[in-house]
Amino acid sequence: MPTAGGKSTRRKWCKYSLKAVVVVGAFAGLIYLSNPAALVRALSGADYGLIVAGVLFFFAGQLVAALRWYGIVRTEVRCVTRMEIFGLNLIGTFVGNFIPGQGGGDLAKSALLFPKAPDKRAFLLASVIYDRLVGLMTMILLGGGMMLVLGMGQGRWGMYLLILLVVAAVLLALALGRKVWQACFRRMCAFPWLARMAHHIGRFSQELRALFINGSLFARCIGLSLVFQISRALVLWIMLRSILPEAQFLPVIVASPISTLIATLPITFGGLGIREGAFSLLMQKFGQPVDAAAAAALLALIPLFISSAIGALLLGLNYRSYVHRG
Repeated sequence: MPTAGGKSTRRKWCKYSLKAVVVVGAFAGLIYLSNPAALVRALSGADYGLIVAGVLFFFAGQLVAALRWYGIVRTEVRCVTRMEIFGLNLIGTFVGNFIPGQGGGDLAKSALLFPKAPDKRAFLLASVIYDRLVGLMTMILLGGGMMLVLGMGQGRWGMYLLILLVVAAVLLALALGRKVWQACFRRMCAFPWLARMAHHIGRFSQELRALFINGSLFARCIGLSLVFQISRALVLWIMLRSILPEAQFLPVIVASPISTLIATLPITFGGLGIREGAFSLLMQKFGQPVDAAAAAALLALIPLFISSAIGALLLGLNYRSYVHRG
């Protein structure tokens, strides 16, 4: 008779396999709909100097993201450096994109800090969730704001309605989520065997709330998030310009945060395939050639894979160090 652990392992690998199928299907659809021959011509004619510049801009953006999380972590944990946080972000990129599991890169990079601050585990977990939520807010703000600018410039007033619907949906989800969370938490506290878990969740919630009511921290994180999202858009624009020199920046800065937001749906590894497909479709809506849009999205994977490879190396080194300490 199969054990509970065996069933859990099979479920994890089943989810991993399904996500892998979705990734392959998404990329296959992107290539097929973009006309493979035209896509190959676009990629072969790309300006490699601009591609290198795009890679450099990507890592500059990763430094900004590391500074954002560093500022959050330093409010409670002082024994970390900027370069250590930068390395942990690269590890998180690798884990989120290529390692099966429920937690993903955010939990992995916070867990690697547990040995440094064993009494701050709830805070470290809250720090990565806070970091992610601030990033999501910034994507909505930047994407919505740029859609308004584009709508006013091109007379696409239907975008206003879309933005209002998105904002209303987000606010409704937050309100409902809070009510459901409060009800579930009260039920958990009512059962003795769940009281310990409820205690840990309560500590996590308190840490998360303390971060959100820190006004100066929130303002700084929003500012760094805007810089980070603009850097991601710049990477995509540079990749697009390597193929289509006359490409404009405004459509890219609209499509970049929106496609990243769509890719947060947990149906692939780190949004692979979904993000690229959404970006390509949005750019086509703005009048860009389908092969150029798809090629730019694929070229933007180059720095992602490079950073993931570095993250895999750093993870191996961290794991060996952790085992040795243990």
